[in-house]
Amino acid sequence: MCSLPRSSHWCGGSLIREEWVLTDRQCFSSCVPDLSEYRVWLGVSDLRGLAPNSSFRQEVSISHVICGPEGSNLALIRLAQPALPADSVHTIQLPVAGCSIVDGSMCSMHGWGETKGTGHEGVLKVVHLPMISNERCSEQHRGNLHITDTKICAGGKKDEGVCERDYGGPLVCQEGESRVIVGVSVHGRGCARANRPGIFINVPFYTQWIHKATINSLH
Repeated sequence: MCSLPRSSHWCGGSLIREEWVLTDRQCFSSCVPDLSEYRVWLGVSDLRGLAPNSSFRQEVSISHVICGPEGSNLALIRLAQPALPADSVHTIQLPVAGCSIVDGSMCSMHGWGETKGTGHEGVLKVVHLPMISNERCSEQHRGNLHITDTKICAGGKKDEGVCERDYGGPLVCQEGESRVIVGVSVHGRGCARANRPGIFINVPFYTQWIHKATINSLH
């Protein structure tokens, strides 16, 4: 898990390879943003009062941004230099292309998002959310959202879910011995409302694109 600050924490992201971060496209003003105002912070969980020269934080500039396929809301960040291995810096495994997560499976969402006065601002938080089928998710959103196979849903309990500054962060499921990123938090409607499951980018739908984009960018 990494933080994408613009002077302060702005969005989350996931280190999927030593020099690649997966996040939400809407964390950037465009696909060719002014990268001078962005950084990537790695290796920290508590952003409160973090000293600029903190020894356990890795601060890396961004080489460039690759926007995902049209309508995907995904973005890949190429770091200017690879992340250094550390106890607090790990890559997260990508899922098998096209795989699906069983309805009711418990997965975890991570982020430094707004807590609406409940405390722990600036501290990395984790909440465990049940996966919800897209059909049921659409019903709970009263049919106001068209939820295609490019999205997945989880949660639906009041005060447990996605809020501002969580965007770009991962939804992670346990697959055997491995933790796998299956979703990316995106801008939604409201913060963790009751009976309104959070909507995430369906990472397995885009696994092949992610592999191709990161490999092609090396040439």
